[in-house]
Amino acid sequence: MRKVLQWLAAPLLCAVLAACSGPDAGNEAPDRMESEAVIPVYESRVALPIVVPLAVVERMVNEDVPERLVTINRDFDVCVRPTRVKIAGANIPVTPPIRCRIVGQIDRGRIRLSADGRDPGAIRFTMPVSATIAAKDIGRIIRSETATAQAEVRAVMRLELDSRWQPVARISIDYDWTEKPGIDLLGRRFTFAGRADPELGRIIADLERALPQKLRTLEIEQQAADVWAKGFTSVSINRANPEVWLRLTPRQLASGGFRIEGDRLVARLALEAGTETFLGPRPPDPTPTALPSLTRLAPGDYGIRFAAPVVADFAELEPVLEKELAKLSEEALEVPVAGRVKVRFDRPKIYTTSGGKLAIGLPMRVKAERQMFSTRGTIWLTGLPVNEPGSRAVRIEQLAIAGDVDSVPGDLLLAVASSPRVIASIEAALSHDFEGDFQKLMVKINSVLAALPIGDFVAVARVDGVGNGVVQPIGQGLFMPVQAYGKAELRYDPAGSRKIIAERDAQDAAEPLPAPGKPAAVS
Repeated sequence: MRKVLQWLAAPLLCAVLAACSGPDAGNEAPDRMESEAVIPVYESRVALPIVVPLAVVERMVNEDVPERLVTINRDFDVCVRPTRVKIAGANIPVTPPIRCRIVGQIDRGRIRLSADGRDPGAIRFTMPVSATIAAKDIGRIIRSETATAQAEVRAVMRLELDSRWQPVARISIDYDWTEKPGIDLLGRRFTFAGRADPELGRIIADLERALPQKLRTLEIEQQAADVWAKGFTSVSINRANPEVWLRLTPRQLASGGFRIEGDRLVARLALEAGTETFLGPRPPDPTPTALPSLTRLAPGDYGIRFAAPVVADFAELEPVLEKELAKLSEEALEVPVAGRVKVRFDRPKIYTTSGGKLAIGLPMRVKAERQMFSTRGTIWLTGLPVNEPGSRAVRIEQLAIAGDVDSVPGDLLLAVASSPRVIASIEAALSHDFEGDFQKLMVKINSVLAALPIGDFVAVARVDGVGNGVVQPIGQGLFMPVQAYGKAELRYDPAGSRKIIAERDAQDAAEPLPAPGKPAAVS
């Protein structure tokens, strides 16, 4: 009798569950949102040293200053003052004042430039000076007396660029006669340093004017204009999976003066620019503007700030969830009304839907343990990806069924999808730690930033630290905005820039990009 009842009930059960020949059961899939990542624009200050070999500057200065600084040929009515004696309270001259003619020359040695150890922003200028001075026709008694002397002219210079990009100098000068020029005459020592000092002072003043003029021949303004124009560009910082571009928009150039670093004279500039990050194809370059007036460098560190976009592709998350749900197929699940059921999950589907949530589709086939028929279909859930600011561990919250079902078979699928075991499996599978994705991307970015060609310049940068915000579901996956910051400078190196570009073009030819639409690991 039991077998007869089962045979009679079979068609009725088949119709009720709509599993024999009817369409799949389930609820309606949520709307798909192809949203883009919201990536902030950061402001960066990139060190832009315009470097000149110190030997070049020294050669320019030495070429401009004649080796013979001064030629002296002057008559003096009083070369030796009269000798006086005091008689009866009066000073009576006993010898007349002695006239003479001072002739001679002051020559310089090699001018040297060096760093001032006490002040990194100052340049030390040193010029040895030698003098040969003769007193002739001394009172028509002594025909000639000659003296030699040595001095060292020292200056502490501050070179700056004005708002029109022209070098200006502020110089503090000092010098000493290490051996003052003088002669022994009539049993006394007479020095002539005072006669040479005015001439030497004029030469030093000429040097203060000449050095900035010589530096103008370096065409610092033209070099800065070239850098400025080439700074409006986009550069690749990750070639695939995802393709990432860093776009630079220069805003201002600032000057921090000159300094000596080793064997180089460095004009310390800073390029202040907006740095934007783009996922996908290369964005259009910004429209260049004219080179602005130079401003003073405000206090603060040189540094580059940009977004390092870390993306977990849905094509990667789906198999992780499928593997986790497959564990449930090995055991029976207890669900309301139907009791114990066996479930087989197919490949889940994940995409972005409205409200910053994920749509999670669970295709499944369910068979009650005591029934001979199964039900199949897809139940859609939504969930909110959440992480704490500064944490790269993402979890899923607010898991809920997306809408209603309108059939008895759908209710069975709904009961399975709502069961605590299935919910726990979804939460576990989609709790994603971005740390691995992040580390792989940062290795690539650091490799690229170590030598990044920009026109005739090479950007040299390193990432010193990172920070991240909250996760965003976007069209292709879960996006985590990571702010990277570090040091950067631009070096003029046309040959090096061309070499880097050629090497990367060769690498791209040897390693073609994946075909469009082909899933690949996020790197």
